[in-house]
Amino acid sequence: MAENSVADELSRLTQLRDAGVLTEAEFEAEKARLLAHLAAGPHAPYWRPDLPLYRVPKSRSAHRRRPSSLQVLGILVGCAIVVALIVVDVSHHGTSATAPSGPSATRRIGQVAKDGDFAFVVKSVSCGTSADAVVEGAGEQVPPATEECLVTMTVTDDTGTSQTYFSGNQYAYDSAGHQFSADATATESLISADDDTEVNPGATITAILPFQIPVNDRIARLELHDSAYSNGVTVDV
Repeated sequence: MAENSVADELSRLTQLRDAGVLTEAEFEAEKARLLAHLAAGPHAPYWRPDLPLYRVPKSRSAHRRRPSSLQVLGILVGCAIVVALIVVDVSHHGTSATAPSGPSATRRIGQVAKDGDFAFVVKSVSCGTSADAVVEGAGEQVPPATEECLVTMTVTDDTGTSQTYFSGNQYAYDSAGHQFSADATATESLISADDDTEVNPGATITAILPFQIPVNDRIARLELHDSAYSNGVTVDV
């Protein structure tokens, strides 16, 4: 037989019998046909296309290879490097200029609201006609369907490091969560002496924060920051 040895064919027939594909009688008949084919001389390989090819699957354990000690060591070293990179990344982002993670505390008007180097105390919030008059008196026209709100507060640097105060780092929110930034034009007119001011340790400034909000809306809370990258502190209004 050219390609398939007698042992291979007998093994295949035996597998078919053991699997229930062939009965014992069919097995014996195929075995006799195989031997007769062999006795006839070297012809084309014996094959019965009507018989299915049956293979006994190898157990999974035959494919498994136990990792060597070097492979195990490599895996452990790789895990240690990944963990170290994660720790370094978390440490780096915890001290770098990343986006704020959200206010860390809530205060009320008159209470000290601490964030970073600054201790804020909101004194008052005035909205409507009186605030509009102050802003317009400073040369700014309040747009139709909006009104001005003026937040008066003190800012104290109670640490040993100077810090610059910016009105652009302060925000107001209404009850629906809409965010309002400080009115830049009114800021220049009203608090030009205090905005963009470096506050030295122990020093205090009085700042006026102007916000333009829709008529009939109201400020529900303030979010105050010592820098653009601090968590901030919330003051309920």
